[in-house]
Amino acid sequence: MEKLNPLKPGCSCYTVSEVKNGVFPKMMIHTTHFKNRMGELFVAASPRGLLQLHMIPKGAVGPILKELSGTYPDAAVREGGKPLEPILEEIREYFSGERKEFSIALDLKGTPFQMAVWDELQRIPYGETRSYGEVAAKIGKSKAARAVGMACNRNPIAIVVPCHRVVGAKGDLTGYAFGLKIKARLLELERRVRRKEDWGKDNIAKSLPF
Repeated sequence: MEKLNPLKPGCSCYTVSEVKNGVFPKMMIHTTHFKNRMGELFVAASPRGLLQLHMIPKGAVGPILKELSGTYPDAAVREGGKPLEPILEEIREYFSGERKEFSIALDLKGTPFQMAVWDELQRIPYGETRSYGEVAAKIGKSKAARAVGMACNRNPIAIVVPCHRVVGAKGDLTGYAFGLKIKARLLELERRVRRKEDWGKDNIAKSLPF
């Protein structure tokens, strides 16, 4: 079976079939979860990079860990660990308005179509949006706007792979796995950070929407 080439440096990519068939090295998966003003976040990392980033409802950690173990039955899952440190630092910087681009490695898996969508999402500039149709056109599938929406819904790495920057054809907020309220707040955060030169750096933290 042909393995997908990494879409960007530091991104290790496998097809869904390869994962299901166990065609990947045994590994240690490090996880953690924490709260900020946006809610509760769950993070999982493999030796290759960030594996999952979700905003989750209260009490959802157990089911997510169970699903993670089911997807990677040969992996050992543990709480905490050094691989999480640079990931958590960049997430903290994003929410504090200090980071617009992520440099951490990603360990993504998906179908070729999903991988193409997720790669294109990472090309959407911070603080800007694109419609589902525009993303579809960019990957050469101009009639696949609905399928783009489904790929966004299946995105395992929120924020870093910014599916929140994809909106309806008229700019309306539609379809976000973690709720439209969270999507609106993420977009508002980015808009305000982009305007920080007008307000002054010292005022940006006070102006954030959470």
